[in-house]
Amino acid sequence: MTSARQKFRNAIAAKAVPDEGINLRRQDPRFTPVVRSAARHTAVSEPPKTLECKTTPAVTGTAASEPSVSQSPEPPASRSVEIEDIQELVAHKHGMDRDRLLSGGRKEEFVRPRQTAMYLAFSVLGEGLSEVARRFANCDHTTVRHAVLLVAWKIGERTGPIPVHLTREQAMAMPVDHVLQAEVDRYKVQIVKWCRARESYQIAAKQAGAAEKPTPA
Repeated sequence: MTSARQKFRNAIAAKAVPDEGINLRRQDPRFTPVVRSAARHTAVSEPPKTLECKTTPAVTGTAASEPSVSQSPEPPASRSVEIEDIQELVAHKHGMDRDRLLSGGRKEEFVRPRQTAMYLAFSVLGEGLSEVARRFANCDHTTVRHAVLLVAWKIGERTGPIPVHLTREQAMAMPVDHVLQAEVDRYKVQIVKWCRARESYQIAAKQAGAAEKPTPA
């Protein structure tokens, strides 16, 4: 039986603009993919590798006191990276707490980081629209879909459907938001770092467990 998620993807594919519009699952070729396995709380499926990504250009025009992504609270390596960790990461970067990010305020200072966090939860962690919506104050899944599409178009990922509130002409004329693009790149690097730390922890725990097993006589 076709799952609800597969039906959604089929619907998106049917509306896709050839060679132009966003693949909701498109992985940025500059980053090693981060993929959840079938189990809900499992480690990254890829073995440890050297993360290959281009150097993110410096973002100009930001305040010197702006919180750094690398200084944000890190999840413990003993568990998987969760949507809440991404929310904390983005909220910290924008100088607010997680509750403020999820408050539902419609001001740009809240909407932009909230949409960015939704995009990261969907495209990097691989969570479904409904699950992301549930973890963002039980908003509607169409709100998440809109956020994912909009952020992707803003940062230049234009190989799938056009955001519903834009016409084709408006979407194609939309300039790439290089500030947001650089910000998303930094988030991706940080999230992948967390996932690698989680994977290393699991490997070490497995090796320690194997070493503790008594040798058969």
